[in-house]
Amino acid sequence: MDRLDEMIDVERQKLNVAKYFRAINPTFIPIHLTGGIGDVVMSIEALEELHKFYQFVVFTEHLEVFEYFSDLPAMRGLPLISWHLEFNTIARFRFSEQFSGFLMPQQKELFLKQQELFLKEPELYSLCCNHPRQDFLLCQHAQEKNLNRRNFVLYSLGLINADHDS
Repeated sequence: MDRLDEMIDVERQKLNVAKYFRAINPTFIPIHLTGGIGDVVMSIEALEELHKFYQFVVFTEHLEVFEYFSDLPAMRGLPLISWHLEFNTIARFRFSEQFSGFLMPQQKELFLKQQELFLKEPELYSLCCNHPRQDFLLCQHAQEKNLNRRNFVLYSLGLINADHDS
């Protein structure tokens, strides 16, 4: 076996592991913290508030920064599971084709809270779906609701009301 064959085998093994994890539904809320270092820092306050009510693990490419500012459970990278909560200025659920349902009532509860909010506010749903292509409109929407970068993400999950005290 030459070096190229060995490299191909290693990559094939990684793919098999990734396929296995994609088919798993976790017993925690997997949160993929997207964006750059500033986005990570700005998200920590909202994540700490969310952690009071929900069990989750944060996945981020900026693990060192996250760990410097927070003691919340975190791992490097993207969650390779059948669904996760994408978290930044807004929060939105991402599902793969292998998704077969939530394993914890808290997972489903959080998803349903957001869906209830989206039914009441179709404009917010559209802004979340189109993020980040309509960031300006998203900022305008947040300002109209007296929300800011640190708490708008909790609002987009249906966890706080508009006109929330910062």
